[in-house]
Amino acid sequence: MLRSLVGSEMCIRDRIYIYKIFRMKIGIITIWQSNNNYGQLLQLWALQHYLKMQGHNPFLIRYDVNTVCQKKERLRRVVRVYTLVSKIIKLYSILRNRYNFFVDKKRKFDEFKAKHIQSTDIVYYGLTKIQQNPPQADCYITGSDQVWAQLLDNINNEGFFLNFGSSQIKRISYAASFAMTSYPQELKKKLKDKLSIFSAISVRESSGVEICKELGYNVSWVLDPTFLLEQSDYLSLKLKNKNSSPYAFVYFVNINSKENIYWKEVKKYLHQQNYAIYMTSASGYNNKRIHFSGCRYLYPTIEEWLSLIYYSQIMITSSFHGVALSIILNREFVFFPLGGAYSEGNNRVTDLLTLLGLTERIIYRKSDLIYILSKKIEWHSVNRKLDSLRKKSKNFLSVLDDENFIYCNNTNLQ
Repeated sequence: MLRSLVGSEMCIRDRIYIYKIFRMKIGIITIWQSNNNYGQLLQLWALQHYLKMQGHNPFLIRYDVNTVCQKKERLRRVVRVYTLVSKIIKLYSILRNRYNFFVDKKRKFDEFKAKHIQSTDIVYYGLTKIQQNPPQADCYITGSDQVWAQLLDNINNEGFFLNFGSSQIKRISYAASFAMTSYPQELKKKLKDKLSIFSAISVRESSGVEICKELGYNVSWVLDPTFLLEQSDYLSLKLKNKNSSPYAFVYFVNINSKENIYWKEVKKYLHQQNYAIYMTSASGYNNKRIHFSGCRYLYPTIEEWLSLIYYSQIMITSSFHGVALSIILNREFVFFPLGGAYSEGNNRVTDLLTLLGLTERIIYRKSDLIYILSKKIEWHSVNRKLDSLRKKSKNFLSVLDDENFIYCNNTNLQ
């Protein structure tokens, strides 16, 4: 239909106008497979939802680099089952995975994806598969989340750098995260080459800006996609308060000890405030054998998770998106930074809190715990700063509405 409307004799301005009516078909590559990581799914939903509000037609490119490795691992397990020890380990693994499966089913992530996320019909397993049959689009976007933490020493990770599809398709990154303060020296040349195909690049952390700048690229520093939406957009998911009494909501990922979060002292303070304590965890580096006493474990849906934040008295978290949604929903919160090998992941939170004047919400020492837990946030000032940053982030994505960008990218017109 569009091809018949747009003839060679039509002037460029009219062709652009007609093309704008149909807007852009945008394929998004991000990390999407988790059945329990709330931030991973919400950042995807937020980016899609925002692009839809701008009139575009976004869809998730279901790209998976891990399945091949998982199949190989399953084969290795088959070989190892001949020993008694491996049989016992396998039985334990099956029981544990079965338990995790039923727990994650309660979260209903698949139902949320089916209802709210437009996706490719097929899953692309590895770079070869997506290069052989690339999804049709006017533009590809990679991001957000830790898409560029997937190192280029694995060829399949080139999918996160959009190394597939026609060269006529525009490529941009939105809030892509390296999740590291410096890129491996031996991979920098390859990274520079992969970034050369992008029409516009934005990253989520200041460290990402520096990594790209070192390679000769001027990039934009933008907010995580969850901030493209406002509080009202999340409330539209019909958040409900199922708790009649005051409570604290605890959401942790990537911890390996209760001491990481001073649990004994935190629990004591919350009980002194007569708060019930609800706890939810997600996949990450955290040790699943850790059990936090004195709280009730929950496995909420996406909507329930947002409700638990919105109606809580305080949010206690080690999660970037736990912090992000607390800010968007204007809930009191404290953040426990990660330690050891995972400390580089803290910069995404410290960058955000520095921009918003909220670094005092970070608990570095046990001696600061009570003071920070009891201190209230002045939301008027925070929201004013957030509005300004949100506008800058939206301005980066306005490239999708630029006439030159659209017309030069008119793959559907050919």
